[in-house]
Amino acid sequence: MSLILFLGILGVLMVIFIDHCRKAKKIQVVQVDDFFASLKLDPLLETENAFLQKYELELIYKHLSNMKELQQKAIMLVDLKGFSYKEAAELLNVKLPYLKSLVFRGRRELEKRLRNEVKG
Repeated sequence: MSLILFLGILGVLMVIFIDHCRKAKKIQVVQVDDFFASLKLDPLLETENAFLQKYELELIYKHLSNMKELQQKAIMLVDLKGFSYKEAAELLNVKLPYLKSLVFRGRRELEKRLRNEVKG
């Protein structure tokens, strides 16, 4: 599995959440379990592609669920749901610089874990 494919799917997930949030126009915090359970695989995908997509989603879920809860929420709000840093900081009741630090460190940790998974 290539890292480029993985990052492409991560980008697609982010776009799906941004579209959903813009349509709903409601601020809603979603737990990691709920987010991945709600995703549906495209039925038109070939079996191999569907398997790879599901595997990559499971990898993301596995590594996100092993991170600190506040980092999980920060990454989901900013990267997956498309909220601004200011909005996410208000939702999590933290100061803006701290949220930026959480997102940065969370992204770095998630990337490190995913790279180790792909190498190993």
